[in-house]
Amino acid sequence: MPALLTSTSRPPYSLRRKSRRTRMLCRSVMSSWWKRGLRPSACSCCTAARPRASSRAVSTTSPEKSRHRAREMAKPMPLLAPVTSATRRSLGIAGLSPLDHCVENDPGAEPALRGVSGSLCRSGARWMRARSLECGAASRVRRRWRRPRLVNESYKSEFIDLQKWLKDRKFEDKNLAPARFPDQSLRRSYSVNMQKGRGRTSRIRRRKRSKGSQTRGVNESYKSEFIDLQKWLKDKKFEDKNLAPARFPGTGRGLMSTVSLQEGQMIISLPESCLLTTDTVIESYLGPYITKWKPPPSPLLALCTFLVSEKHAGDRSPWKPYLEILPKAYTCPVCLDPEVVNLLPKPLQMKAEEQRARLWEFFASSRGFFSSLQPLFVEPIDSIFSYSALLWAWCTVNTRAVYLRRRPRECLSAEPDTCALAPYLDLLNHSPHVQVEAAFNEETRCYEIRTASRFRKHEEVFICYGPHDNQRLLLEYGFVSVRNPHACVYVSGEILVKYLPPTDKQLNKKVAILKDHGFIENLTFGWDGPSWRLLTALKLLCLEPEKFLHLTAAQELGRTS
Repeated sequence: MPALLTSTSRPPYSLRRKSRRTRMLCRSVMSSWWKRGLRPSACSCCTAARPRASSRAVSTTSPEKSRHRAREMAKPMPLLAPVTSATRRSLGIAGLSPLDHCVENDPGAEPALRGVSGSLCRSGARWMRARSLECGAASRVRRRWRRPRLVNESYKSEFIDLQKWLKDRKFEDKNLAPARFPDQSLRRSYSVNMQKGRGRTSRIRRRKRSKGSQTRGVNESYKSEFIDLQKWLKDKKFEDKNLAPARFPGTGRGLMSTVSLQEGQMIISLPESCLLTTDTVIESYLGPYITKWKPPPSPLLALCTFLVSEKHAGDRSPWKPYLEILPKAYTCPVCLDPEVVNLLPKPLQMKAEEQRARLWEFFASSRGFFSSLQPLFVEPIDSIFSYSALLWAWCTVNTRAVYLRRRPRECLSAEPDTCALAPYLDLLNHSPHVQVEAAFNEETRCYEIRTASRFRKHEEVFICYGPHDNQRLLLEYGFVSVRNPHACVYVSGEILVKYLPPTDKQLNKKVAILKDHGFIENLTFGWDGPSWRLLTALKLLCLEPEKFLHLTAAQELGRTS
């Protein structure tokens, strides 16, 4: 309806637009209307110049002069006139729809149209005000991209099968894609993908996107085991809103921050009632058996026995929510098959074999204590406290326990009692690049961890297990750190002797001195170069015979004096 104009109505093209293209379009529309007899004489806000009735050129006079010239015209122009195809195109560009057939087919519609023309033109002005935004540079770009383009057909099954078939033959292309073109005779062809995103802003966005994808995890709070664990912890007066269990692409299961954590902020504060310590074991049903057994069992044996018995209890165990989230198997070298251990470096193989031998000795020495627990179980004790069960419990304590020194007890051996299992807290993974303060607060009776680093929202929260190299991390925890600043290479005594000159007659004496002083092991070469122990061993092994004799003489003189 915006094409219904009278001599007293505001035409919809009378807009105050800043765009030059809009002004030119309005002038073009007005020129076409004046040529056909339409006269917008009462326009008070038109910024487009009005052309003269007898001229095709567009005038640039002011609105006041145009209004005065229009009022001096003697004969009023008709209400509407048929619109030509040129005017129709102009109106279409401006966003109008000419309705010339309304007046041509119904000449008696002129009085009715005069009454409604004002409201129609006001609504048409609002419509054109919104449509005129399509006349800017952004609209030209949009219209350019609205042209018929190719249709990507990579999703079709035949092309998917073709790409898989080519991939099996060592061919994979990322520059071309099958597509359908509308303006070409070929029904299918291949198009070159446009290299978009080469600017600085795109690079920054890609870096942020890649960094976010590497560090952002998938929240696992919805899983039943974590829901039960949080309910169990809530019953023990612990509830945390800063962390949530999640699975991360590089580290696996861990804890994700739900809020931004600042330096010095408390990460977690776990009450003493949630900790599993030797006090928990002695106060349980195992306490009388531990107290009676002589010689007293070690704190480690007490914790391992409690874990095995509680896991055997299943649903009857009050610690079931915590036991459900513990790993079913571990990746420490002591848990690996011998074929896998043989693939490790020689120094690490020796450490793994020593660790396995100590664990076997620990199991053999504990079988008598396990037999004393037979009255607590219906099944044979050997089927419950097997080597595999003890291995799982030992790895649980060794990899997940926090340092918490307890007062010595008479019913336990004299070994230091420094291990405690901390449910939910032990989900925090290790990173050598962060610093934390972890300790038991005697005032609040909580185990607290404060961070010295910042963590963004939805980012994995790390703690530091200590300045350990990758060999120590693999032996004790079953993993290695990719960019570990404490990483080093261990140098064995065999390698030291192998590259020394065989003509040295005092080599055996030098090696004996190193063994006596403990300088034949833990010789490392790290990012900073050889360690002090390795340098000391090399200096002694490379001493000249005369200097070595002088050194040994001084050593003997010191012993005799």
